[in-house]
Amino acid sequence: MKVFEKYFYKILIHNTLLVLVFLMLIFSLFRLIDEISSVNDVDYTFGSAFAYVIFQSPEIILELSTLSIFLGVIYAFSKMSENSEIEILYSSGISRYKLISKAISFGFSASLILLVLTEIFGPILYLHGESFKASRVKDYQTFFGESNVWLKNNNTLIKIGSNLGDQIEDVVVFNFEDNDLKSIFRAKEGQISRQELSLNNVQKIFINNNKYKYLIDSQIDLAEVLNFSTLKDKEGYIKREPDRLSIIELIEIINISILNNINSTKYEVELYKKIVIPFNVAAMIFFLLPYFINHARDAGVKNKIFFGTLFAVGYHLISKIFIVLAESISSFPFLANLMPALLFITLGYFLHFKRNYSYG
Repeated sequence: MKVFEKYFYKILIHNTLLVLVFLMLIFSLFRLIDEISSVNDVDYTFGSAFAYVIFQSPEIILELSTLSIFLGVIYAFSKMSENSEIEILYSSGISRYKLISKAISFGFSASLILLVLTEIFGPILYLHGESFKASRVKDYQTFFGESNVWLKNNNTLIKIGSNLGDQIEDVVVFNFEDNDLKSIFRAKEGQISRQELSLNNVQKIFINNNKYKYLIDSQIDLAEVLNFSTLKDKEGYIKREPDRLSIIELIEIINISILNNINSTKYEVELYKKIVIPFNVAAMIFFLLPYFINHARDAGVKNKIFFGTLFAVGYHLISKIFIVLAESISSFPFLANLMPALLFITLGYFLHFKRNYSYG
């Protein structure tokens, strides 16, 4: 590696880590504030809440990876411009095109590395964190959904629509065998205790030809049930939403859903959202960095960071719009996630190549 490249990448890595740590401290503080309401003087202390937030750190890193790397690159180039280092590089024969291409390759590689690391450690630490909290907070549900409580016993999953003491309503029981759904039972009401579950007026939902035919209750989210089935050997762990699952787990659920004619759009959206993270970072740098380089003296470091943050927020909102559209029509999840990158790469090419911006 050349001396220039070592120096250049050192600056990019330093500033990216600086931005990432700063943003992590802010977001972790907000997470910790949210946890204070669960703190008690016995089992779940302030130290326990702090440990729980630490368990969530890979998730926070993944959420902030795109913004941190993009702002890290912008901040590094802004500081170099302020210190006249960009001009020194030009005079030594380094072109603007080379600087930008190196920055894009760094952004893509750094986001890919963070994605791999968070995929390895994120799901494991998240599950341990939820188990850690559940063992210390008395009323913390082991399994929960947006409006339903979930219970698990070996290969049986139980979904309870409402819980009034010992009386339960809208109960659905799923029985699995080797990750295959074998039977579904539904009951309008029942009773539950620590030792047993009893249901009244039980109805069976038939399964024909290994396809999930829910003839009685069309509201059952079977893709969500498959999410649970992947955790059948991990007693006491929480049900995870799609954004809590690893890429491998998402692929497994999508494959099973496709085989059984189940809509898996929300899982596909989350899968492709992770896969396109490096492309989003590269597209954001490609679109905005040439403008900052060509107008190096027009604004200070703080103004460039502020403008870069606004641009990143706008990019995120546009991405959300495409994702919501894909989920609403249950189609094109990959294209929806990739479209913002394609859009800004096209706009960047038009602005920086067709408008006579020189790359040196």
